[in-house]
This record gives sequence, C-alpha cells and structure tokens, in this order.
Amino acid sequence: MEEKRRNTMGTTEKNLAKLNTSTEYNTWLVKRDSLIFVKKELPLSQYDTMKTFYSLQEKTPSPFIVKIYNVFATETLCIIEEEWLSGTTIAEYLDKNLPFSSDETRQYGIEICQALRWIHKNRMVYRDLKPSNVIITNSGHAVLIDPGTIRMYKAIQSKDTVIIGTPGYAAPEQFGFHQTDQRADIYALGVLLNNMLTCAMLNEQLTTHKKFQKIIRRCLSIAAKNRYQSCLIVQRELERIVSEHSTRDIRFFRCIPGFRSARLSHMIPASFFYLWAILMFLYFVITFVY
Repeated sequence: MEEKRRNTMGTTEKNLAKLNTSTEYNTWLVKRDSLIFVKKELPLSQYDTMKTFYSLQEKTPSPFIVKIYNVFATETLCIIEEEWLSGTTIAEYLDKNLPFSSDETRQYGIEICQALRWIHKNRMVYRDLKPSNVIITNSGHAVLIDPGTIRMYKAIQSKDTVIIGTPGYAAPEQFGFHQTDQRADIYALGVLLNNMLTCAMLNEQLTTHKKFQKIIRRCLSIAAKNRYQSCLIVQRELERIVSEHSTRDIRFFRCIPGFRSARLSHMIPASFFYLWAILMFLYFVITFVY
C-alpha cells in the first residue's frame, strides 16, 4: 500500500512497500524526493544506542556495514533511516538451495569479519548475525544490514537486560545466562559460515571442508572462553585458506615467507625485499664475474 505524507522539512515521503510482516515494529521502503531508503521502527530503548552508532559511523564508516542516514525518536518508537542496497541476501541464496563456494565463503567471511571488527572496536555487539542480515551487493561485496539489534557492551553488567537473537544462531549466553560480548557474534559467524557452505543448519550437516570445519568448530565452542577471542583472529584464519582455484604454482608461491597470509600489508614489503635481494645478487655477479 502506498502512503504519501509531507514531513516537517516540507518534502514528500511515499511508502513504496512494507518489507516485514511484523505488526509491532514496521519496516518500510520509502521514497523521499529522489532518495529511496529503508525506514525501520525499533523499541524506544534502542534510541541512545542507535544515536551512538550513527555518530560513530559518520566519523569512521565501514564499507561493510549499511549506512544510516538518520536516527530520531517519537513518543513510543526509535526510527532509523537506512541505506537501500541493491543485491541479494545470503538467506535468499540459501532458500534457492544455492550454496556458496569455498572461495566465495572465504571472501564474504573476511568482509563480515571486518564489519564485526568495526562494531566490536566501538564496544558494541551485533547480536543477530544471520543469513537474512547480510546482503551480497551487485558489486560483489558482503554488507551487514539491520543494525537495530546492536547493544553497547557494559563491563559492569552481568547479563543482557533484553534477550535478543535468532535460535540456531544465538550463542548460549544470549539466553540470559551472561552478558554478551564480541564472542557471541563469533559464535553466530561460525553458524553462518557453515550455512553458506552447506545450505544446512548445524544439526543437519557440518561442512566437510577441513580448514573451514576447524574454524567453524572453534567459533561454536559452548564456552565463550574457548572460542576465537576476536574477529581479527577469525579473519586471519580465513585469509590463510588457499583459493580452490589456485594453481599448484600459486600454492607453492603461498609457502614463501611474506606471502603465506595473503595480506597486502605483508606481501608488498616482501616483494620489495625479494626484488632488492635479486638486484643485489645480480650486481655482485656482474661485478665479480665480469
């Protein structure tokens, strides 16, 4: 149903489509002048967190997190206006029984880690990582959407005041036993990686890819202290997985010091070092032989 209205700035807004089935909190695709965006209703209790998130994002945005245009409150609701992205969610791929290749899972997993690292660096926890909250854009990147469940981490708090999370993806501590921190997101990341490779939940199938399986099993440790302690560590583990399409020569190339992690920050200095070493070798050969 389309609904036209004029906001306080004098511009006309039109609801293009309702994007969820909730009767309590609505999500609309909205057009304001030439801008199309997503407008989401959240509990009023989320207002302070969303304002903090919006302020931090304005200063240091992450390319792997959806952009928030505005945050405001009514008497009963927190409202966020969120970028509309063209692409397909991971859930939509999985619903069509289209698993991701190991190369795709590696790439998108690394990008999701980068999104979560930004959130965790700012002392927040995402709390609802799942296939429907990650979109693969038309440009081929994974972007985290729907930040409405984010909470601020409070060191003095023993457990979450509100239980939020999706069954099957939520870590054990999200059910009221302890306060959630970044390790709850790491648990959900493990579930998501397995989803992407198998199109199945953990109780149905675990990936047979040995290197991914090792990462996933550690992400899914029941005790948070036994999981990876940061998404940076998970990202580095994913970066060590060699592309399935790499030739044998490239696999050998990845054994050379400086190239093992496949990180540009390591490979570029290593390339200059090896180039310098080769030039010095040639210089001595020419000087002393000829």
